[in-house]
Amino acid sequence: MVCPGMVLGTLAGSAPLKLGNPPVVEAWVEFRFALSEEIPPWDEALAESFFDRAFEGRYRLDGYRAATEVVLESTGGRPSIKDAKLILDRVRAIRTDTEDRYLQLGRGVLICNLIRTRQPWPDFPVLRDEALDACLKYSQFFKPKKLLAVAINYRDVVTIPWGGEGQVDIKDYVTLYPEVPPAMFGRVGDFRLSCSFETAAKNGLLTLSMRSERQPVRAGQDSFATGLRIRMDWNVTSTELETMDTEVIGGWMMEAYKDLLRVFRSAFTETGWNLFAPEKEA
Repeated sequence: MVCPGMVLGTLAGSAPLKLGNPPVVEAWVEFRFALSEEIPPWDEALAESFFDRAFEGRYRLDGYRAATEVVLESTGGRPSIKDAKLILDRVRAIRTDTEDRYLQLGRGVLICNLIRTRQPWPDFPVLRDEALDACLKYSQFFKPKKLLAVAINYRDVVTIPWGGEGQVDIKDYVTLYPEVPPAMFGRVGDFRLSCSFETAAKNGLLTLSMRSERQPVRAGQDSFATGLRIRMDWNVTSTELETMDTEVIGGWMMEAYKDLLRVFRSAFTETGWNLFAPEKEA
C-alpha cells in the first residue's frame, strides 16, 4: 500500500526507505453524510445530474448496484409475491482520461477509488486531494446536514514464496497470523483473520481483514510455483469528525494515513518487508 518513492524513514527507524515493489492493488476514500429531508428522491437521474454538473463530462456512468424489494401476501396460508421492484443503491462512474479512477455515489455516500495499473502509483496526497475535491462538489450539490464519517482504505496483495514441498512458515514473513496447533489440527490450508486496533489510530478506528487467496493454475503451471497469496484490507474510520471544512478533513486524512503506514510496516518481519524491495535513499 506504499507507492514507489514514498518516504518511510520514520517507520523503519533508520534511513529513509521507499518500496520498489509495493503490494497495493487499490485504495479508496469513503465519505458518509447525513442528508436533509429536502433532497430529491435518490435515483439514476439525480446521480447523472450530479456527475454532469459537478464534473462536466470527466466521469462517465459505468455501473449500477440495486436491491430488490419484494412485497409478499399470504392467501390460504401460502405466501406469494404481490409486488417487486428494484431499489437503486449505488452508481459507479469512471474517469474518462485515466480509467484507473472511479467514483461511487449513493444516498449519503461518496467513495473515491484508485486502482493500481501499469502507471506509477501516486503518493497518498494525490488521492487525498482528489477525494476532497469530490467531497466539496458533493456538498455543494446535495447540501448535506453534516459529515458522519470519513474512511481510508487500502487493499494489499502479498505473495509469499513457497518453501520446501510447497509450504511456507507464515510467521517468518508477517507478525499477524492465526495460531493453530498443528498436532491437533494438522496443516492449515486457507485462513481468515479480522482485527480492530482500538488505540492504533489517534483519531479513529483502524481495522485489518486478512485472508489467504487461492490462485488460478494455468495449463502447464506448477500449482506451487507462485507462492502463498494473502490479501490484506486496511481501514481507518474517523470517530469524531463531523465538520465540512475540507482543510480539517484533509488534516485528519494525513494523520490517519501515517497511522496506517506505521501499523502496515509493523505487520511484517524484515524478511517479509524485503518482499517489497525497500530501497535506501541516496
